This record gives sequence, C-alpha cells and structure tokens, in this order.
Amino acid sequence: MVRVKNRRWQKLEKSDIPLEKLAQHFEAHNRMKAEMDRAARQGRRMGHPKVTFERRGFKTRYKPIMERLSAGNISRRRAAKELGIGYAGLKRFLDSNFPSG
Repeated sequence: MVRVKNRRWQKLEKSDIPLEKLAQHFEAHNRMKAEMDRAARQGRRMGHPKVTFERRGFKTRYKPIMERLSAGNISRRRAAKELGIGYAGLKRFLDSNFPSG
C-alpha cells in the first residue's frame, strides 16, 4: 500500500480506486507541481492578473462609477460589474484608498 502524508489523499488510498489509477494521479500532480515551481523560479506570476488603472478602458469608466457609488446610486457589486472586475477586486481597490478620479 502507498503511504500518503496528506489526509485528503489518505481517503483516496482507502477507497475502491485501483492503485495504478492512484499512482497515475500522483505522477500527474507531481509533474504539474514541478512545472509550477519551474515557472515561479523563472519569475512568472501565478493566479489572476492584478487590477490596475492600466487595464483598457478602466480609467475612463472608474471616475463616473466611483461618483455614483459614493453617492449611493449603485451597489458595490454593480460597480464591480460595470468596471469589469470582481467584487473582491473592487473591495481591495476601495480599501487601498485609490483616488476616486
């Protein structure tokens, strides 16, 4: 039996999944992890791109939407949708005291 440190994989170990299939999964996982480590060493960024003013059309939409948001005419969720960013991204923007124009 294969010994696994991670509890999540220990459940797989006890399941009806054939050992060969489980080994293939771990090999694929290790290859993916090695590729991500290599990319990180090369300086590549992981995850979603950061929300910045440099995004196309963002500057022109930002000021009027922030004015409507501060006046209470639209919700944060609606403002995020109109800006083309996620709610959490807008919240980070607002929390970091970005200028409103």
